Amino acid sequence: MICTETILPLPGIPHRTFQPKTDQEMVDLYRSADVFVSTSWMEGFGLPPLEAMVCGTPVVTTNSGGILDFCEHGHSAYIVPPKNPESIAEGIMQVLTDQALAQKLVRGGLHSASRLTQQNFETNIVQAIEDIYHARISK
Repeated sequence: MICTETILPLPGIPHRTFQPKTDQEMVDLYRSADVFVSTSWMEGFGLPPLEAMVCGTPVVTTNSGGILDFCEHGHSAYIVPPKNPESIAEGIMQVLTDQALAQKLVRGGLHSASRLTQQNFETNIVQAIEDIYHARISK
């Protein structure tokens, strides 16, 4: 479990908590994981699943909103409904027991993440602003 802000009390549940102090420690944790799991109920964008993808870690995530901008079920991530622990567990087991699926998610995740670079963001935001400007002056 990666917990960057506080350690969660989970009495009686075997677990280890990691609190990375640097970006490199975070990258190393992502890369050492067999699967990254995000159980968010709602996200505007959902950066941690994308970070895991960039590091080559297969992702199991809930359909929490913004992740659909870069996640596709069965291609770049295993997507399950939010607030559904059974589906999350099923997704984790699928990724951990089906090596071909895990590798497909890694490849798809790396491809999906490669589209979301700072340069692409800057180009797209400038284009969007120009489109709005031209639409307004042409009225």
